[in-house]
Amino acid sequence: LGIDAVPVASVDAELRRRLFQLPGVTDAPSDRSLPGARGLMLAPDLDLARPEVIAGSQEFAHIHPDGSLHVWLPADRAIEADRLNWGDIHPWVDRDGFWDGVVLIFTPETTDELETVIQLVVDGYNYVVGTDLTADDIP
Repeated sequence: LGIDAVPVASVDAELRRRLFQLPGVTDAPSDRSLPGARGLMLAPDLDLARPEVIAGSQEFAHIHPDGSLHVWLPADRAIEADRLNWGDIHPWVDRDGFWDGVVLIFTPETTDELETVIQLVVDGYNYVVGTDLTADDIP
């Protein structure tokens, strides 16, 4: 997984293709990031197990133009992602009203890294929505 990486076109295309197949997720401009980031938006009629995690938005993750992502995860999973060097805990997690499990996931550069990143995003989806999907469920 790279930081300041140039996305590998085929890996980046597959990342986006698969993530936007999550049930009830649409591709829209991010309402939480810089221009060019694509938000993984949850359908407004989707029942959420933990709406407080995304604090008034429908966005539980977004993909930056460089292929890195911010994902809202359970705090323990975000700590694990940081510890295993898959990403970094967001520097704002100590701010009031900012979810403790927000993590920057580094750009995947190989198909193995892609699977790890997809599973992390699926973990965020599962946490917010209350489902139990795996990366294998998103072909």
